[in-house]
Amino acid sequence: SGLAQHVPGVDVPGGESVESVETAYFRRKLRILDEPSEREILDSNLLGLQRSVVVLGEPGMGKSELIGELGRASGVAPVSAPRFMLSKNPGSYVTPGHPLLIDGLDEAIARDEKDALDRVLAQLEDAGCPRFVLSCRSREWQSRSLRSLKEIYGVEPLVVAIEDFTRQDAN
Repeated sequence: SGLAQHVPGVDVPGGESVESVETAYFRRKLRILDEPSEREILDSNLLGLQRSVVVLGEPGMGKSELIGELGRASGVAPVSAPRFMLSKNPGSYVTPGHPLLIDGLDEAIARDEKDALDRVLAQLEDAGCPRFVLSCRSREWQSRSLRSLKEIYGVEPLVVAIEDFTRQDAN
């Protein structure tokens, strides 16, 4: 056939570039849960906040993609919660001036139900209480987590939930 095949990520005749859907990141709206107004912020604003953030969402909502995008935007490599929990040197993951990006607290909880949260909190304390962005499935997040973080940091983190895409977002 005379039709040109479009290969993702490859220049096509006419100088246009086709971007692969697998590499595209779609900006997300986040609902702030710890405020009565439950206002929204954009994911791109998370890096500019001066407090730590917990990102909640259901399976497949894009929590890991969001953490990865924050890493690309800030030049900071994210760390999985299980790896951070077991690290002998948690401070090595801290980049001055940037939040520590921790992905998948729920995965650590699945591996070590009783102690995962306490171990991650102890690692944060050992690392000097850095500002962080941490992702977790909504179902695994507990209010006691906020109390424990407030004990260590003196203030609760901002808790946000990833919003579903709307029809308008899809366009």
